[in-house]
Amino acid sequence: MFKFSRLVLFILFSLIPSLITEAQSTPTLPMAGIYQGNVWVFGDHPHALTANTVQGYFDLMWSPDGTKLAFIAQADRHAGGSHSLMLWNTQDSEGKAVSIYQTYTAGFGFTADSQKIMVIDHVKGSQDLTLRMVDATPNPTVTDTNMIMPFSSGIECGGAPVNFAHSRYLDDDNIWMKTLLAQTPYGVVFAGNCFIPGDYLLHPENNTGTSLSENMQNTALSPDGTHTTGITRSSGGGAAQLAVYDLSTQTSQIIDTPVEPEIVAWGTDNNTIFYSHRDPSGTMFDGLTADEIAHYESLFADAFIDAKADPTSYESSLYRYDKVTGSSTLVYQSYAYGITNLVALPNLLIFSETQNAGSLVGSLARGQMSLPTTNMFDSLEGMIGVHLMELHLDNGHVETLATDVTQAAINVPQLASQF
Repeated sequence: MFKFSRLVLFILFSLIPSLITEAQSTPTLPMAGIYQGNVWVFGDHPHALTANTVQGYFDLMWSPDGTKLAFIAQADRHAGGSHSLMLWNTQDSEGKAVSIYQTYTAGFGFTADSQKIMVIDHVKGSQDLTLRMVDATPNPTVTDTNMIMPFSSGIECGGAPVNFAHSRYLDDDNIWMKTLLAQTPYGVVFAGNCFIPGDYLLHPENNTGTSLSENMQNTALSPDGTHTTGITRSSGGGAAQLAVYDLSTQTSQIIDTPVEPEIVAWGTDNNTIFYSHRDPSGTMFDGLTADEIAHYESLFADAFIDAKADPTSYESSLYRYDKVTGSSTLVYQSYAYGITNLVALPNLLIFSETQNAGSLVGSLARGQMSLPTTNMFDSLEGMIGVHLMELHLDNGHVETLATDVTQAAINVPQLASQF
């Protein structure tokens, strides 16, 4: 299941009694995720919140008090279509999520008191964006703040990959489209995506806003709401860098790291930042003969695609950066395509790990399985494993919590109450 480097194996077995525990059938943590094509909640009363696998679901988000779950449902995940903002309340322990607002939202987030949902929406008849307030209740009142932001299209979204591990990795954390919208002591932080690049500090009370960064990606807000962190690149491209932005002074700092960061998360102490990294480690064709690779290519001939494009496999790692000492420490490493959905708790890190495509490609290349006859790409992508992992930072113990739940959204307020 795992492939550790010799260095990490030496550290884990020489310094700490590390042990990897196998996955349970379904996670017992208080959380939500995509399971068998629908949105589920897990914990004391695991059940499905939706009943339509044709729809696409993304951006699962818990309210700050942990009592509500919101997410976006797309009319047809294959053909696109309108978006519905869905809501579920934990008091309705066995109920379904309900649609409360129809929108082509560019992002949403709960207010600090969990009573409303802020929505970045398109202005009718315009390409501009506006901030609206939606009551976090069925049949809500919708209030327009008149906060207008010009829309500018991004250029970093890329195209559809052929490596099914890559598309699974991007989809699991909605990396291309994910945004951040949150109240802070200094205003509303809106961090855009590849289509709406940049980070902004909005003041809807007087319809003003400040651009914090034009090229920050994968932005995360510190628990105390005073700083953001994310990945930035120079205007001409180049290596990814870890950046921290101080909302009180509106100044940024580039953090020196030993490797290129990718996905970030704050620790609970507001002084720790966790970030992921990926190193190429062979290809999905490793171990196959020339004839087997040729057979794999032939399977996609009618699709008019290059089945050998983007074949890279990866070894993924996690680092912990300490703002006080200014140093980074390697805390985890595994043979996996990528790591997403980082959530930090005291001495605990929960994350999702997308597996490499080699096993799937090998089965197809050796004729051990046939191509799906319907929704081929979605079906093949769905065969790439996504493991929900738990890393104990004090002793290095690693546990696999689940192997078939994607877009994991941990109910941090509820789980934190257990510590």
